[in-house]
Amino acid sequence: VHELWDAETFDYDYCVLTLETDIVQSPTVQTVELATSAPTQGTTAQLTGWGKTSGTSSTLPYLLQYTIMDIVSWEVCKNLWEPAGHMLTDRMICASHPTASGCNGDSGGPLVVDGKLVVAQIAHAYIAISPRYNNGRIVGGTDAKADQAPFQVSIVLYTGWFDYLHICGGSLAGRRSVVTAAHCCDGYHASDLEARYDGLDFVTLKTINKVTKIDIHEGFNSQTHDWDYCVLTLRDDVVKSPTVQTIELATSVPLTGSAAHLTGWGRIPVTSAKALLQYTPMVIVSRQQCNEIWEPACQTVTERMICASNPSAGGCSGDVGNPLVADGRLVGILSWYGKDCPANTVEWPNLYSDVANQWQWLDDRIAK
Repeated sequence: VHELWDAETFDYDYCVLTLETDIVQSPTVQTVELATSAPTQGTTAQLTGWGKTSGTSSTLPYLLQYTIMDIVSWEVCKNLWEPAGHMLTDRMICASHPTASGCNGDSGGPLVVDGKLVVAQIAHAYIAISPRYNNGRIVGGTDAKADQAPFQVSIVLYTGWFDYLHICGGSLAGRRSVVTAAHCCDGYHASDLEARYDGLDFVTLKTINKVTKIDIHEGFNSQTHDWDYCVLTLRDDVVKSPTVQTIELATSVPLTGSAAHLTGWGRIPVTSAKALLQYTPMVIVSRQQCNEIWEPACQTVTERMICASNPSAGGCSGDVGNPLVADGRLVGILSWYGKDCPANTVEWPNLYSDVANQWQWLDDRIAK
């Protein structure tokens, strides 16, 4: 593994495996040469792999898949990904196709131009990245204490080949349910997901509970993040203890200026040695004030959203679905946030799905 590999940013994403025996070349087995220069914009490339053939599929294809890709300029790619919170480095290149791409299980697969693998130390690294898996965790938070969020859940995606990835947060509710954001669930099968909880360190969470059912709000709009509600039903009942508790739903909207708090792990690589739950106090912001801030940025704060802020802390990618709690009840589900996850969320408040607004819909789907 490259000594500068960064699991948070995917920078220096290189690894060489040494095999037990020599490769015997034949008409169906060949090695590939490494590129010594980066391909130019518009160059035709090819991508192959056995990864998933759609974002909603839970199985891998038997036959190797192939697609043509076009190299995208670094500047264009950077402009596309920076608003989503992902920073491109000099060790990355981008490729695109209007109807095809890599998916889960394709990471590490070869991007080939003119018969050469376009990855080498003096070229760039092609990486498969998705807005769902952006880097970042609670900005400006502190390590949480055991009694601050015993209902906190990490929602983990099985990506194939025994690989798991934290994608969102959530809250334990009822007998065996998790309340989270719809865009944490959209496009997945229940068998793709599991809930992990009971502890502060993500790496050593004691309980893994499989998801058996996904309920996404029928009004969910993936473009505006309106109606951003989801309930996951778990396989096993939640066993309560001093470190595991469920949380009650708020049935009324918290008043402007009310104290609240946000917890979460953000984006945590499963290979991390340690990743402690983060905590930050927040203050509820009026919907009117929040709309005045966000409307000039072409974002509408609807009746199903509430806002919260802190002059030096807020949620970031990987924190979506995390609980906003006031007076011991779940009042919000983190839904979206400002570009590049600004620490000053007074200037750009975090947006949460308003639990009280859809209390009945959530309660009807939570296992009692």
